Amino acid sequence: MKFIRKKATLKLISMIWLMGILSSCGSYYKLNHLNHDFERKIEREMMKGTSIYFVHSKNELYQITTPRIESNVITGEITPSNSSELSFYYQMTKSFTKKKRFSPKSVKEARGKYHAENMRIDSLEMKVSDEIHQVHIHTGNFTKSGQELTVKVSDMYMMQIFQKTLDPGLVLIISVFGSLIFTIIALAIACNCPHVYMDNGDKLEFTNTLFTGSVSGPLERFDFKTLPDFHPNNSDIHLQIRNENQETQWTNYLGLAVAYHDPSVQVIPDLQGNLHTIQDTKQAKNYSAHDGTNLKNELIKDDHSYFSFDRPTKNGLVSANMQFDKPQELDHAKLILNVKNTEWAGFIHQQFIESMGTRHERWLARNQKKSQKEQMEALSRAGIPLVVYIKKNNKWIELEQVLAIGNANDQSIVIPIKPELLSDPSIEIRVESGFNLWHLDYVAMDFSKPASIEIQHLSPSDVSGATSSLGALLKNDASYMVSKEGSEPIDVHFNGLYTLKSSRTLILESKGYYVRQGNQKGKTNWLELVQLASKHGVGKFSQNKFAYTLPLLKQISSISTSY
Repeated sequence: MKFIRKKATLKLISMIWLMGILSSCGSYYKLNHLNHDFERKIEREMMKGTSIYFVHSKNELYQITTPRIESNVITGEITPSNSSELSFYYQMTKSFTKKKRFSPKSVKEARGKYHAENMRIDSLEMKVSDEIHQVHIHTGNFTKSGQELTVKVSDMYMMQIFQKTLDPGLVLIISVFGSLIFTIIALAIACNCPHVYMDNGDKLEFTNTLFTGSVSGPLERFDFKTLPDFHPNNSDIHLQIRNENQETQWTNYLGLAVAYHDPSVQVIPDLQGNLHTIQDTKQAKNYSAHDGTNLKNELIKDDHSYFSFDRPTKNGLVSANMQFDKPQELDHAKLILNVKNTEWAGFIHQQFIESMGTRHERWLARNQKKSQKEQMEALSRAGIPLVVYIKKNNKWIELEQVLAIGNANDQSIVIPIKPELLSDPSIEIRVESGFNLWHLDYVAMDFSKPASIEIQHLSPSDVSGATSSLGALLKNDASYMVSKEGSEPIDVHFNGLYTLKSSRTLILESKGYYVRQGNQKGKTNWLELVQLASKHGVGKFSQNKFAYTLPLLKQISSISTSY
């Protein structure tokens, strides 16, 4: 299984996990509703240096101060051990064996507490708690140089956090086992759905995904992804489709649209698969976030400098606003967006699954019975899609909802705008998303007339595996190519592309869905589910999680991207 594509992100979140920040999201140790405030306090205290750190290795124990993380190494200064803190540690490791469990009464109290809380986040700054806690690092090896002690993350096998509270009988213990860390995080971050690899001449390169977000039969849909043309002089294209996730994938249709055009013309699909020509892009005269922050540097160029909808709001929805000058002649208006999902979005999706615990399987079964309309309304209510609006007569009118695209590569999409929506003196656009679920790289408009292009539609000429696979992909019907977890990759060839044209654009067309397999373990986290079920709940949940982790993100932002 290919765990992750963004090494820097994996390392960043790995460090967060190791430091206990995301302990409530783990598969093995969860904070229940009685303790959910402690997690926040632990995070704050660790950032303010109020924690007491111990390193354990075989029969040796050291207390260290001012620990720091750099290049996968934890370093601290050895200091004399505090006898009272050690006494507390030994007492709690012997006596802490009982776990709290949910009851109907406690669930009701948790829901009431959630609704009573003020959910506003006007700033991501944290207040300092007066309480202290202990962090115990268990390692198989360490090095000493004078009074400096260093521990490699790869040598750690467990970390414990002990939280003291006003009630001396209540102590929170969080343990993270190093051998499981990277697997857990990889599963959380990796983009689900079928993965598409292309032969770039040297190797098969991961380039895209198919029908991302179609997580049930009723959500089956067409998907259109622009592919890199690694070999523009070749008449054949070789793809490989892999199931690298714990899911079963049903692919209904697969095709390739090839647009041949002048090199000065760009061809971009809309969400329905129609191809639009772009010849004369116009930038907005103003790019800003909902809070007035200038986003010109992020959105004026297609340069991978993203606005990630990560500025806090009261409702968990974040927006980017653009204002364009309107030309005198306005027969064709096309909004161009360059977007992809964040790795954080995949992590939040995993948290949603883990919050269900053992109820996840029942939820999947019920979800399969709901209509497409019901499921789409649920996605929209949660704040998951990227929603595009245009202002007319001082009212925001929804133009389009963009479903998950995946985080493999940026995708350019066109949203055509009907002339009747363009009566205002200028064109005002709003793009809105749940907190930190999308990367927005580029926003522009094109008002040019359609250019001349030639479009070729190709079906697969050869598909590996079962002989029925090829037939299953040729039509949008009730016949599917089914891929289960651990199945062999599927090689797909398209032949007959023209090679004497001046320029060409490849668009992979697909239709299908996928369903997660395997039983989720752990208790149901009712507090998180209540929040997730609220209006814009995923956006709020994402914002709260990010707010808790921000201080540590800042602390380790200089981590090297190499292993």
